[in-house]
Amino acid sequence: MKITVDEAAPGSGKTHNALSNMISFPARYLFVTERKESIHSITRQCRELGVQRHRHVRVWPVDADNLPTSRNSVREEVEALPNHFRDEPHVIAIITHAALLMSDLSDFTGWHVIIDEVPNVLSIQEVQTLKDTAFFADHYTLEKLDGYDGWSVVGLTARGRALTSRHLYQDDSHRHLRSFHSRVLDSADHDHRRVVCNLTDWGQMGQAVETTAGKLAPVWIWGSLFTLSALAAFETVTILANRFRESLSYKLLVASAGDLDIRWTLRASSRPIAWQRRSVRVVYFSERRASRYHLLSETGREHLTRIDAYLAAQMGTASIWSTNGAFAGSFTSLPSANRQPPKQAGSNEFVACNEAAIIYSAKASPNVRGLLATHGVSEADWIATNENEIVLQFLTRTSLRNPASAEPVTLYVYDRAQADYVAERIGALPHADLSVEHVDLGVETAQRPRGRKPRILSPDEIEAKAKARRDYMRDYQRAQRAAAKGGAA
Repeated sequence: MKITVDEAAPGSGKTHNALSNMISFPARYLFVTERKESIHSITRQCRELGVQRHRHVRVWPVDADNLPTSRNSVREEVEALPNHFRDEPHVIAIITHAALLMSDLSDFTGWHVIIDEVPNVLSIQEVQTLKDTAFFADHYTLEKLDGYDGWSVVGLTARGRALTSRHLYQDDSHRHLRSFHSRVLDSADHDHRRVVCNLTDWGQMGQAVETTAGKLAPVWIWGSLFTLSALAAFETVTILANRFRESLSYKLLVASAGDLDIRWTLRASSRPIAWQRRSVRVVYFSERRASRYHLLSETGREHLTRIDAYLAAQMGTASIWSTNGAFAGSFTSLPSANRQPPKQAGSNEFVACNEAAIIYSAKASPNVRGLLATHGVSEADWIATNENEIVLQFLTRTSLRNPASAEPVTLYVYDRAQADYVAERIGALPHADLSVEHVDLGVETAQRPRGRKPRILSPDEIEAKAKARRDYMRDYQRAQRAAAKGGAA
């Protein structure tokens, strides 16, 4: 399988170039965008380019709010695309990352898939199911995950295989398990979509834990990894993502490649753009990282209130800001109309803004750290993708994307590590005069980091871990196939 990765810098025209090529060269394309809100913008751009270039192209957005009456879900609509457009020589279907990750793509032979930005290939959910031991034991099996004490691979009993997600949708007490059940069902039919959890016996979920707040249900975690095997039917695979090889998803995809022969081709496309030189100022408030747990504490909330007051005094009307939903109550001075969701990759909506602030934290919980370990990646990889990259993508939705603007830009983040990450990426742009500034608002946390400092794995270590995972997956899949043959007999 050949995979082309366009790692051009943010704002350099990766998405525009991809849309332009899809219009110019007739074929069947599946274009995958990160956010549902981007579907209509991409659709409009494709149709406008088609008119400009006199191309007869079918542009087909797949949106849960506008499904054909014959379809019950986005997944059904995605899986029906190859048959629906089998006689169309030139079509562009537009879906979200979520739709790609949940769908069976085995019928897309001859199609070309283009994935804009890095998809989150590891689905994770932490749950409490204190009274559900009997339900899980009746519908699911647990098989020890070799090499990882306390972790299991989830399978299906006969009753579990007969249960559908639609059944769960009609059950108020188990509706929250629809995603879990769908993943386990998929894993039964596709070796590349197994589900793992940190339980070895379903009875563990019913063992209440004694805490200072009394007895509480234990929180357990499950995870399901989307792998490159799911894209094997496509004629070509293209990913548009700056520094993709540094992402958590890339490392997970490499580690889980199994026997697939993957050939990565790198490029950095860009439009011929003359950029105005401009100053970019990155401001941070804390020399140390802080977790969500600290920022939700009484002290943490007081720190956030100070930052809110400072930002409200500094930022003008042409600005955007964001924070975790759990922190929003501490931000009462900033204008609510300027608040945007943290995940803004692919948007040009705020290109007129010269100021942006994002106070955001997404550290891994102990459960998540354990799950990452079973996939051969570290907490540092998690933070880079789920925190630092979210911060960077939000801040670069501003006038930094406008080559004609020479206005100074000011960007605000919480801590030094985030500031360094943003500064390194933006500082690499030849037209940016960068400065980094610490504003002391007295928000330093006295928290000591838990455990050893996570380290980023070297390429050799990544490959070694990937080989170990491939060897294990090969043996595991062989055992599964042998067991299936034995059951059929």
